[in-house]
Amino acid sequence: LRDAIVKPALYARYIDDGKVLWLAGADEMAKFLAHCNNQRPGIIQFTHESSSRGKSVPFMDTVFSVDAAGQIAFELYQKPSDSGVIMNFTSALPSSMKTAVATEQFRRARRLSSSESALANSKTKIRNLLQRNDFPSTVINLAEAASTRPS
Repeated sequence: LRDAIVKPALYARYIDDGKVLWLAGADEMAKFLAHCNNQRPGIIQFTHESSSRGKSVPFMDTVFSVDAAGQIAFELYQKPSDSGVIMNFTSALPSSMKTAVATEQFRRARRLSSSESALANSKTKIRNLLQRNDFPSTVINLAEAASTRPS
């Protein structure tokens, strides 16, 4: 990445999964991919998925997109195969743990959202997740409010 002539607008990596946000055009992207694959031939082989402006690409639990103005946006992502199962509220665990799980889910939504509209979408996903796991509305509302306070 250091000696690439044209660099990505965004680079993120987690273990063996990487994400590059590329704004410099398809030809430059092909050159960049070739550059990356020439660093350790036979050992590391990079592949890529591409998306047009306005479309999104998931990375871990975040989905990235670029709007028509070239602004990077991101929010919480849930895979289509996500079972939606977390700790059920009826489980035999301390109430404090249940509240903490809900609060941290909302904090996660806040961390993974680039704008107020993205945060609203992310919070809706968290609310739905908690409801599917039998969390009462009162606990959900308290957790959402607590998530705005420093941890």
